[in-house]
Amino acid sequence: MARPGFGWRAEAERRAGGTMSWNTGVDYTAMLARSAAYRQVKSLYKSAGLSLGADLRVLAGEPRVGADPGAVRYMVDHAAPSGLLRKPQLDVHTTGDALVPAEVESAYRRAVNRAGRAPLLRQAYTDNAGHCTFSPAEQLGALHTVEHRAATGSWGDTSPATLNSRARDADPATPARYTPYRPGPYPRPFS
Repeated sequence: MARPGFGWRAEAERRAGGTMSWNTGVDYTAMLARSAAYRQVKSLYKSAGLSLGADLRVLAGEPRVGADPGAVRYMVDHAAPSGLLRKPQLDVHTTGDALVPAEVESAYRRAVNRAGRAPLLRQAYTDNAGHCTFSPAEQLGALHTVEHRAATGSWGDTSPATLNSRARDADPATPARYTPYRPGPYPRPFS
């Protein structure tokens, strides 16, 4: 996972003309407390016999990195979600994606809602780890849902049960793991 992340980061910085992210003014303790993963992190630290508070204090004392304003402008203009959907869109995300956490979907939904385009967006989640690790059945269930939207002009039922039914009908040999899921808030600014 780190290798693609570093390569993608370097490419983004090259295009943007500098560092487009920052941690000046970030309170990691407060950010973690708002995170959907807070209880899990706290539990893992406790299980490991480590001090979360001590690590957060060390992190708070470390130097901060500022962003290049031109690079931030580039990313806002070219990469930040505007939410201005022109066509229907079904986002499918795994609940355990460490490369692009599901909380990104919260930020995207907020941008779409702010742009007044919420009727065009549907989001669905599969109970699985990894990035885009959808079974063939899940892919077909999503495809048939989008086909239904294109043919009728209405999303109809996009619940996990309906997506799983479409998935199993299309390919009964592979898993159908759509699940009710609501990702936590995205912890940092995105636009």
